[in-house]
Amino acid sequence: MSKNLNLLLQGHSSFSPSKISSQNLQLNSINDSKLLHLSCLEYYAVTVDESFADNPKLFNLLNAANQSEFPHFLIGPRRGTLSPWSSKTSEIIQNVGISGVQSIEKYFGYFVDGATKISELVLTNLFDRMTQEVFYKQEDLPNTSLLPKRRSLQSIDISKSANEALDKANIELGLALSGDEISYLENFYSSARRNPTDAEL
Repeated sequence: MSKNLNLLLQGHSSFSPSKISSQNLQLNSINDSKLLHLSCLEYYAVTVDESFADNPKLFNLLNAANQSEFPHFLIGPRRGTLSPWSSKTSEIIQNVGISGVQSIEKYFGYFVDGATKISELVLTNLFDRMTQEVFYKQEDLPNTSLLPKRRSLQSIDISKSANEALDKANIELGLALSGDEISYLENFYSSARRNPTDAEL
């Protein structure tokens, strides 16, 4: 039985100097301080299996290297969720032929100078509480390999009879599309000369 390995790769600066400066001013304001100084790097949590051997190729793709220093905290998607970035990058990794990567997610790693207790800082200006979470230790990061795997997309063949194919997909996928909506989709994808996927419908 193969074993998975969790890697944390370190990238480059996440935001422009003006963005970091704005975050820094807000952080000092809400924490009633003038001494806090922020910096932020991108980090990538990657789960690989024993077949993974393309370290240089993956590092080049992400413009990253092995983690040299863990930040004071990471901000990323809430546990149990995957970001659109993760989905897109997973597709790219497969398309360029990097094998053994089970999952990947991006985090923003913050360093804060001038704080006595990082865990007591109010960080509400740095993340969206509805979609993101703060992680103070590497072991707190969710094991994304345990998340449900994305199912493969199904292509709806409209080459012979677009209306019939879309009507059939409407029933089988439980889409509840109206006749007008089916006609719109028929015209759109026929004009685009490509088949739609179930996700697009």
